[in-house]
Amino acid sequence: MLSWISKILLAIIIILGHVILSNSNNFLFSSINLPIIFLVLFINFFDIPTKLIFVIFWGLILDIYSNLPFGSFLTTLFLVEIFLDILFYNFFTDQSFYSSLVLLFSGLTIYNFVLMLIIIASYFLGFTDWFINQRYIEQYLSQLLINGCLIIIGFYWFNKLAK
Repeated sequence: MLSWISKILLAIIIILGHVILSNSNNFLFSSINLPIIFLVLFINFFDIPTKLIFVIFWGLILDIYSNLPFGSFLTTLFLVEIFLDILFYNFFTDQSFYSSLVLLFSGLTIYNFVLMLIIIASYFLGFTDWFINQRYIEQYLSQLLINGCLIIIGFYWFNKLAK
């Protein structure tokens, strides 16, 4: 098991990588969702309290860099983590390729759906002037495709290291 210092460094590297990639002008890089990929790939390696600490830390950092109401990303990532754990421990108990893909697609769908609900609610309440349009749906579909490819590469990499 990793020490707490290495877990904190891993969480910082993942969230800073996500902030850097999501703010890039490249459409390919801005579609990568590192926290969700990490939660899916390492769902077996960390216990639930450790993953919840990661999620709370990531949510706070993303809320600092966001123009949405504070707590939007924290709530979104927290719900995604709970949903992924429920799915994994009740339905997909093995770490197979197909269960990883289903968990990734479920995690990204819940992430985008909850974030979309928060954005729509904050728009109608007057907290933000950003509204969902067709571009958000296109970016969601590209997230599914690009992160699916990254899960395939990550799954292949883990199987190579395990042998």
